[in-house]
Amino acid sequence: MHLPITPVRCVAFGFVCVVATNAMQLAAQPPLPNFPKPDFLQPSSDQEMQAPPDPLQWIAAAVESAKEDKDAVIQKLEAVALQGKSKLQSVFAAKGLAELGTNVPPEVLNSLKDAASGSDLVVAGIACKGLSLLGDPGLDVLRDLVAREDCPARAVALEAIVDQHGLDQETARSLLQDSNPMIRAVVVDAVADLDAIDPRTSDQLRILLRTETDGSVRLRVANALGTTTRDPALASMVLGSQSQIPGAIQRSFVRGLANNADEAFAANALGESLGTNESGVAEASADALISLGNVGIPALTTALENPSSRLWAIVALGEVGSPAAAAAEPLADLLADAPPELQSEILMTLGKIQSNSSGAADAIVAQLQSAVPSVRYAALFAVLKLNIATPTARETINGFVNSDDAALRLLSRVIIAKQNPGDPSKGLQVLQEVQHTLADPDSDVRSLAMALQSVLK
Repeated sequence: MHLPITPVRCVAFGFVCVVATNAMQLAAQPPLPNFPKPDFLQPSSDQEMQAPPDPLQWIAAAVESAKEDKDAVIQKLEAVALQGKSKLQSVFAAKGLAELGTNVPPEVLNSLKDAASGSDLVVAGIACKGLSLLGDPGLDVLRDLVAREDCPARAVALEAIVDQHGLDQETARSLLQDSNPMIRAVVVDAVADLDAIDPRTSDQLRILLRTETDGSVRLRVANALGTTTRDPALASMVLGSQSQIPGAIQRSFVRGLANNADEAFAANALGESLGTNESGVAEASADALISLGNVGIPALTTALENPSSRLWAIVALGEVGSPAAAAAEPLADLLADAPPELQSEILMTLGKIQSNSSGAADAIVAQLQSAVPSVRYAALFAVLKLNIATPTARETINGFVNSDDAALRLLSRVIIAKQNPGDPSKGLQVLQEVQHTLADPDSDVRSLAMALQSVLK
């Protein structure tokens, strides 16, 4: 979400709205980009396309499709698992056996165990996934690997356990004290996925939020707390005006709040953080409130009352759109005394939420007389979106067609054409104004005219 208040921004919204309203044809969307092919499908420098690695492809296909007789597939997988051309092939085959739910021979289990404890983390990851599918025997192996501090794949083994079996909070609290930051990262991510955490786990995460030395883990801790907390005091400690928490950590907490199951709690906490001066945090909070949709509207409306949070609340309400129509009156009440840059944002938001409030309409029309160009443009945008056609609005807009301001003339012509759909001459006047504006010395205005020209073709 961005905040630049420019005449072109306001006017651009206007002409796009008009074109959409009048069902004019937009240019066809460009085709989807060509994504790169997998490495084994890319032609080499002097050869045709390379064939894929047959053994691995066959193993995957055999497990996925099961088109062959299951017993025959199992026999082939066992053979590859025990006598593969490479450790990777053998481990893939052993994992395939595990996925088929068959009883894995002891030799294959040992092969997976050896691969999982090796230094090749790719092979170890496949082996750990296979072990996680083998019930208690595989789980016992994985637990032993996690307990071995000399095992390079400890975190990979733990992740396999979590993915397949979850993680109880008592074990999580113990592992949060592990010296390996990768272990702590896996545990924190697992805790963040829980529906609820008990107070002891929450307390341990709060301590880590202050004491964790690994930056990546600390970000994860903040996200987990934001996702799982229901404590307003914690939210205030992290996001409040007196917070000593760095901005990056605050933003991670905000992202967690956006996924908090208690949306009403999250919305209130996010609304209170809109006034922070910490870089990027208010914007992240506004984005999170937008993602909450209707649930975020009361918090955004309340935030209008606070001058420090007002700007982001206005912008966010506009992004929510028509569901926020009840905020039109509070927004309109702010117009008269707001500074010009805030007036522009209020007017843009009133246009986006499209309330039929008569009080809002009167406040919008009053701003057509503003001495500030960007405010007039934003008022015209709101008039256009709401199709305000009161006598005062019509008289003012008709007067703009002779203005020295090229953008004002052009947008006024567009509004007049929209409000007179049965008069082809009004549409022709728009085209003529576009052609005239293409020679304007202001590059922003020329850009507007070119954009409108391309849509009108």
